[in-house]
Amino acid sequence: MDCSAFGKQLKSLRRGANLTQEQFAIKLNVHEQTVSKWERGVTLPDIVFLGQFATLFNCSVEQVLGIETKHETVIGVFDVSKLCSCIAFYRKKENLSQNDLAQKVGVSSDAISKWERGIACPDILQLVSLAEIFNLSVSRLYFGMRSEIIGADVVVKPKSRAISALKLVLPCVLLVAVITFSVILAVYIKRVDDLNLVNSVDGVDLSESSGEQVEEKRSNQLVLGGVMGRAYGLGHNATLNVYDFHHGIDFIAKVGAEVYAYDDGVIEKIVYNDIAYGSYLIIAHAEGFKSGYYYVDIGDIKVGETVRKGQVIATVAEANGFEYKEGNHLHFELNLRDESVDPELYLEITE
Repeated sequence: MDCSAFGKQLKSLRRGANLTQEQFAIKLNVHEQTVSKWERGVTLPDIVFLGQFATLFNCSVEQVLGIETKHETVIGVFDVSKLCSCIAFYRKKENLSQNDLAQKVGVSSDAISKWERGIACPDILQLVSLAEIFNLSVSRLYFGMRSEIIGADVVVKPKSRAISALKLVLPCVLLVAVITFSVILAVYIKRVDDLNLVNSVDGVDLSESSGEQVEEKRSNQLVLGGVMGRAYGLGHNATLNVYDFHHGIDFIAKVGAEVYAYDDGVIEKIVYNDIAYGSYLIIAHAEGFKSGYYYVDIGDIKVGETVRKGQVIATVAEANGFEYKEGNHLHFELNLRDESVDPELYLEITE
């Protein structure tokens, strides 16, 4: 199986469901161009979409992938943490070291370690390889079902017992929905509390602070009065209602809060009113670093202009784009030689 084969299978399923690429994209909350790239084999969907495809097309994960299996297929609710723990479980069950598994999959041992710790996730092709190595169905691995445990949200789905399986899984789905709603409500309440702290950091009232105090905060913050929101890594996107990989960190702040340059550099790119990321800018720094500032109102700067560390380059805009349910915030990304890195490793962040 490769990207091209998967793309053809996805296209066949979409057409079988009488959906245009545009209609399919709307159901998944992605761009039509993204669907086109998937079907042409240019890129692979994030692994979180497999479950959504199976639900949308009313089929198994294996049917989405266009592969046959001698193992029982299962249906369930995708959970990143369960998938990651299952990878570790089956690796140990097969008496494989992380290095052994890495060689079989064709990745580094560090990648295996990150999968098992939930820091990263295998892509679709790597998921298929893992299932083959562990001698089980892709869906069993995808939905995090261990061989000796049937999870509360996973049901074995023999082909001849589809109706019985649905009767079993529906109450589980409702339970998961209730739990998810409770978690989202708890996060929302916490966010409201955090927003009440926007004008006060470390006990200093920024609305009345002296110039000297503000400069002290600028030395270790990217946005005036910012409070840490969503972190870097896998997690739930409340706006799109999917699990995805968050390639940056968020700082919740008031609309109009000043945004500062991470380091000395040159403005490389400025984009206004992007449907997904709002207005944003990218700064190129020394040693291959690039920093991105998203969901902002951009100041009086131009591409090619040199900026200094701590210089005001933008202000926080009203919540918009693919993260509008996070509230008003700066989404900050850091890349090293065109690879995404966790900004917290390079920032001194104060709450």
